[in-house]
Amino acid sequence: MSTSSGRHFFISYSRTDTAQKQNIIKQLRARGIHLWVDIENLVPGTPAWEREIERAIRGAAGIIVLLSPESNNSEWVRREISFAEQNDKYVFPVLIRGDEDDSIPLRLSNHQWVDLRKNYNNGLDELADALKDHLGITAVSKEIEQKERKPVKIMQEDLKKFALPGLSVLIGLVFVAGLIISGSFIRNDTAPDQLSQYLNDVQVLNIDTFDDPLGSGWDLYAGTIENGVLEIIGNEDWNFVSRNGEFGENQGVVIDFNYSTDSLSEIFLEHGTWDTDGYRRFGVYIGGDHAELNKYAGKNDQGGANLSGNLTLEPGRTYSLLIAILPDGEFLEVIWEPSNSSETLIYREQFDETWAGLTWTLWIGGNQGTIQIDNFNKIRFSSAK
Repeated sequence: MSTSSGRHFFISYSRTDTAQKQNIIKQLRARGIHLWVDIENLVPGTPAWEREIERAIRGAAGIIVLLSPESNNSEWVRREISFAEQNDKYVFPVLIRGDEDDSIPLRLSNHQWVDLRKNYNNGLDELADALKDHLGITAVSKEIEQKERKPVKIMQEDLKKFALPGLSVLIGLVFVAGLIISGSFIRNDTAPDQLSQYLNDVQVLNIDTFDDPLGSGWDLYAGTIENGVLEIIGNEDWNFVSRNGEFGENQGVVIDFNYSTDSLSEIFLEHGTWDTDGYRRFGVYIGGDHAELNKYAGKNDQGGANLSGNLTLEPGRTYSLLIAILPDGEFLEVIWEPSNSSETLIYREQFDETWAGLTWTLWIGGNQGTIQIDNFNKIRFSSAK
């Protein structure tokens, strides 16, 4: 029985391998993979457990099986593989421990597997690439190229009938394309007044008020949209969402957020692959009554400094956050309360040349408690003050 596929992958594993599973989840999510994990979405031992496992597999794009001697002997893992195959789900075997004879079940012996035992990071890169290719992210034109193209006959009278209107449409399309290429095709929405204190000639490129529960424009790895709000419930291994598309110099993001008591969240722009020398991150940690710098350069965590200013954060209140990419590797972030913009927290720093000229992706994560996001704005500006 074939079922429709989502954009998440189900993970099948032995409880003995929980520690390795948690790290693999973290690394794959950092590489942009959406994962469904039982302990994050279900209460173990409840009557709905097995039914929800089946539902998650049916809705998955595929199933990742973590192979070890214990998983090879696990009845649950075998049942999940069987159910995935019955529903025509592609299986991605990942060898994490033990030798091949003890860890790989007979039914998967003819599958190509990823080996994480010797070269962990390269293996994760290989796995992430395979998962993305399965989703069509890296090969979006394959289906189109394979479709048969049938010739279309156009009668002479039809050609005369549609020539002038078609020409008008073509001219219009060329005009619109020119506007887009030149960067002149933008929204007329008004940027928040607070931005004029820090940036010149601010223009809003895109707005999302989270009215679409499917989250168009976002990868909702572990977030939900309901009642016009994006919500992320924290997890000790961090739950994330990310915004589709990239940000460059003289661009930035403005969002509203509020968070629960005892929460720890982060909002940041990143470039490159996590845990590599080329990785860069700039953003903010939010929790308690303050905000801290969230910064990575390569494998080095350089964050932790408090944002300066006269604003004291309080759980349950709504705040606005600006993160701006200034030219030549300089970055700015500001937090303020919309109802009282005279109180702010701010951090601005010029980094070295390795931060300049890069493109960035927006990520929002939760480690504890809950963070809610509203009124996303992608902006551009001519310069900083």
